[in-house]
Amino acid sequence: MIADIKSYTSIYKSAFSANPDLEIVESKFFHQYQKIQASFIAISESNEPASFYGIITQRVTYNNEVFDIGQSCDSMTHKNHGGQGLFINVAETAYDFLKTQGISYIYGFPNTTIYNLRKIKLKWEHFENINIYKQNIKTLPIDKIVKKIPILKFLYISYLNLIFSKYKSQDSFFNNSVIEKNVCGVIHNLEYFEYKSSKNKFIIKLNNINFWIKVDGALWVGDFENASVESFDIAFDILKKLAKKTGLSNIIFYYQEGTPNEQLLKKKINLHSNIPIGYRHLSEEHKNKVFRFSGSDFDTW
Repeated sequence: MIADIKSYTSIYKSAFSANPDLEIVESKFFHQYQKIQASFIAISESNEPASFYGIITQRVTYNNEVFDIGQSCDSMTHKNHGGQGLFINVAETAYDFLKTQGISYIYGFPNTTIYNLRKIKLKWEHFENINIYKQNIKTLPIDKIVKKIPILKFLYISYLNLIFSKYKSQDSFFNNSVIEKNVCGVIHNLEYFEYKSSKNKFIIKLNNINFWIKVDGALWVGDFENASVESFDIAFDILKKLAKKTGLSNIIFYYQEGTPNEQLLKKKINLHSNIPIGYRHLSEEHKNKVFRFSGSDFDTW
């Protein structure tokens, strides 16, 4: 059956021995941007929520063709029901449902523990990686201190708003940097930016380049506008100063290898690590298309 928050919470508590952040769950799976509810749960014989397979849908474009795809995320099974094959069954149920909704491409960024399972049991394939670039910043780690003392969070968010206000962009959104001819990417329009909005995210403009940033243990850059090396150098120097001033000891970028911004970053920052992009075509419809992604396309952004 299609999942709801109550069922999600029950499975999450069992799987992780913690309570989920319901505000994040609500905004991720049940925001108005999610026009198709495609996350499913398996119910045990005793009528207990047993396994959850999460999917968010995203609108993408390819050479002016527009269609929806699915991103797999937050899969988990209740401790009482592990080893019963429920994960595979509920995933295939979700895939069958997606096909009825005209969605034929599913992808995700599975961790190493689950990736082999998806390849073997769910017929996932691998095409390229997300490359992670991390710039270290020498500073007092204010953000990490705030995480240990939650009462300071409001003051810190106010401080961030004050610092970033000088660089606040007049643009409410900007186009996805990965999209180019013969490359498919998520449409970053106003609706998408509103779907992903939160108090710790900002659009700032540095040297006439828009950056979509998030403050969460580091200064995360979800995406930035395509720019020349010379223009980026100036903007990046400002960004490093902002990270230092706001007590953020790392600036982190996630880009699929071969994208324009990834090609630029590898000239400036040493590669830190990478994670695989897994996918499955549910039909032949999009098999000849190249899909590319950035950090702002992750379900966790």
